[in-house]
Amino acid sequence: MQKTGQLNGARRPSCRGTGACQDRRAVERLLAWRGPDPPRIDAAFVTLGDRTLQARGTSVTAQYAVEFTLVTGPEWVTKRVSVRVRGDEFDRSLDLVRVEDTGAWSALRSDAVRSPAPLALHGLESALDCDLAYCPFTNTMPVLRHDLVAQARAGRDEAVDFVMAWVAVPDLTVQASTQRYTPVGPAVDGGALVKYESGNFAATIEFDADGLVREYPYLGSRINE
Repeated sequence: MQKTGQLNGARRPSCRGTGACQDRRAVERLLAWRGPDPPRIDAAFVTLGDRTLQARGTSVTAQYAVEFTLVTGPEWVTKRVSVRVRGDEFDRSLDLVRVEDTGAWSALRSDAVRSPAPLALHGLESALDCDLAYCPFTNTMPVLRHDLVAQARAGRDEAVDFVMAWVAVPDLTVQASTQRYTPVGPAVDGGALVKYESGNFAATIEFDADGLVREYPYLGSRINE
């Protein structure tokens, strides 16, 4: 059986295990990944709080560099993600916001010659998370909310379906992306394997005990461990 990644009326997650979904003191992590296509280095400094997180990250390729900041509210639900992409001939920025009380998303996009202007957003009514293209970090929020590390380590394999606010890079457009996460099994050092599916793409991602990506086939491999 599968379920959807929406919050229930009490605005609590579907935690059933004893893993990263539990209340916790703040943990700070500095992470880096090497990505194959396009060749790049990604890095993020992450603060994991009590059912919230904050992150600041970068991604460097031969054609452009990305900077982002991300803040969530309770249950790791995105509040704001700000992204800037700079290349030799362009400089773009995006500010994507979700209002906690209403669930409404809004976005302002600008570039070197145009002032910030609203983007039309469609299909995000049930979205709780942003998903930044090529970024290994933004898979973390749904994994924490649904305690998928603990679920996988306990042998449970119930799939969870999500709608994400997917941010294209380097264009910085936003569209709805349907995704499915399915716990697969345990990984080393308290981590877990989770199958990711979206459209015709599928990969089994390895997460560490904090719900952070360690190995994402075709996307990135942790290099600072």
